Amino acid sequence: MLTALFLGCAAAGLLLHYLLVERPRVRRQAVEPHLPDPLPPSEAARRLPEDAYLQPHTFTWVRLLPDGGLLLGIHPLVISLVGSPYRFGVTPEGWHVARGKPVLRIQSRGRELEVFSPVSGYIREVNPHACQERGWAGPQDPGDCWIYRIEPENLLWEIPTWLAGNEALEWVQQRLEKIRAFLADLPGGFPLASSAEGLPVGVLGTVGESAWQAFQHLFLHPDPAPLPRFPWATPHQRQPRP
Repeated sequence: MLTALFLGCAAAGLLLHYLLVERPRVRRQAVEPHLPDPLPPSEAARRLPEDAYLQPHTFTWVRLLPDGGLLLGIHPLVISLVGSPYRFGVTPEGWHVARGKPVLRIQSRGRELEVFSPVSGYIREVNPHACQERGWAGPQDPGDCWIYRIEPENLLWEIPTWLAGNEALEWVQQRLEKIRAFLADLPGGFPLASSAEGLPVGVLGTVGESAWQAFQHLFLHPDPAPLPRFPWATPHQRQPRP
């Protein structure tokens, strides 16, 4: 009798341990795998997919499909600047997205950047993990790192404003240098290399919340306006978000 009771209690304890400890841990590991570091910024800046169009100011790229749809991705330079760990907050399949409105959130270290859609249309497929498991460096074609397949409503007025080929690469290189200058001008003098080639992976993870807001406004906005006054946070000092 006592033996049976003891065995029953032991089995119940093991079951509770599995339900309350082991299963949540396994689920967390499945949802939040260890991700390799993204490409260095200087290399990521050159990783625009072939046959893709770059959308200035939103740092998105689009590859047109034969069926009239398109693939939408985020330029790997943005991921490189954010660094690991990070995650995507995606818009669900079937939803309508509007040009100039948020379509993706990049979340890291209690911070968040919004990515704005360069087109209006319906999301037909979501690729939520994109190239995270390979650090955006694995595929021969970076175009495999698309996040959305979208059925656009009208591209007649959009495509002429997009960049491609060498023009797109030059634009990104110029923006990368502006980003380096922006970081170097933060209060306290950010100790970076004298050129964009020396920017480290995850450099945005070392600056404060207000610097993220300014970065969003200056470099990741569909219609940047004059920069408002931000209460700059001291580099390397981050306050947790409540």
